[in-house]
Amino acid sequence: MSTADWYQTGPVSWLVHAVAAGVTAVVLYLVMARTGVLPAPGGRSRVERAGVVARTVVIGVVVGGVWETYRWLEPVVVPLAAHTSADLVAHMLGDMVGALVAGLALAAVRRTSSAPPARAGTSPTTADDRLRSIL
Repeated sequence: MSTADWYQTGPVSWLVHAVAAGVTAVVLYLVMARTGVLPAPGGRSRVERAGVVARTVVIGVVVGGVWETYRWLEPVVVPLAAHTSADLVAHMLGDMVGALVAGLALAAVRRTSSAPPARAGTSPTTADDRLRSIL
């Protein structure tokens, strides 16, 4: 994005951050649900759906924070362009909004698979079983 100067075009940068953070948060949530770290999405109660949304937002904010930390340090490592604090804050807000929208979508999806959802605290017994459950 830096090479193509997409960061210079305001709304496009915000939208890219929102989509990237949202998609990444959902993928990470699903991987963690498959491995038993988080409960599977698709709960019926309002509290379960709110939990999915909240966890997805947290994951998105963490991912955005790691990315923005890299972007903040990037001029030190590769001094090509300077970034302002306002730019970083705006991108973090985009990350949070994207993760919120993705979390709402994930909570709204009903599980259609016949396989039972993974439960937190229960995990396959071997590393091979764990890998198969992720894939």
